[in-house]
Amino acid sequence: MYNFRTICPENILQLLRLIGDFIFKISIPVAIVAILYAAFLYLTAGGSEQKVKAAHQTLMWTVAGIAIVLAAAGLVMVVCDFLNVKSGMCTLPSAGCP
Repeated sequence: MYNFRTICPENILQLLRLIGDFIFKISIPVAIVAILYAAFLYLTAGGSEQKVKAAHQTLMWTVAGIAIVLAAAGLVMVVCDFLNVKSGMCTLPSAGCP
């Protein structure tokens, strides 16, 4: 995992990549748990339309969340590439960093 005391990005690009990477790595296990929960709801629905609908909505929102995370990860890469090409003034102040 990450040790935030030793991470000291040298510029905004590295900071964006670190944040995006952290969120992406956290969202994968959360999505897996949500999909398993939706599967559990389907299995325990027992033919009840209301429970099947709840399981379907859980699965639908999980897939939507995965899509948002993937789009955000792509957006971070696009912004980093854009800033790398257009601006070289992306350095952060070294606030206590070695």
